[in-house]
Amino acid sequence: MAKKTVAGLKACFAGAVGEGGAAGTSLMQIAQPYQGGVTLSGTAPTLNKFFEENSAYPEASIPDVASGGIEVSWEIMDFDDDTLKFYFGDAASGGIPEGSFTGEKTFRFDTLTGQSLLIPRLQYVAVPTGTLSASEPFRISVTGTVLAPAEGEMAIGIVATPES
Repeated sequence: MAKKTVAGLKACFAGAVGEGGAAGTSLMQIAQPYQGGVTLSGTAPTLNKFFEENSAYPEASIPDVASGGIEVSWEIMDFDDDTLKFYFGDAASGGIPEGSFTGEKTFRFDTLTGQSLLIPRLQYVAVPTGTLSASEPFRISVTGTVLAPAEGEMAIGIVATPES
């Protein structure tokens, strides 16, 4: 089996989710994240433990299918009106609308090692963040949850980076 090394963010792409929750096929390049990275944080599902009477260890445990998951987060520092519309919707023409914005898109993160992470369905929330100081810029903070993909697809696929 071929080894897959996934390291070093090269470019980010996103677009509409395909039919039935499949990965979208018309992805456009989006702004590079602040400090050049995207964070993926997986959490294991909670285990429901079943104990026999007077036992210190469970007799059995079953994963709780309603818990666990994968969160993806990044921040954008350099943005234009198109980037604002991408993350905050059409209401963001010329600025950031009140509150946060939630969307669902397909995202692909290309790496320097020739592999890409393809997330067919990511539900994200975008909010403004930062302190407007000499040491910290104003940014768009994006946090998303990986959703169930179409049947037969991976929630996060590791694929060869497509040729441009």
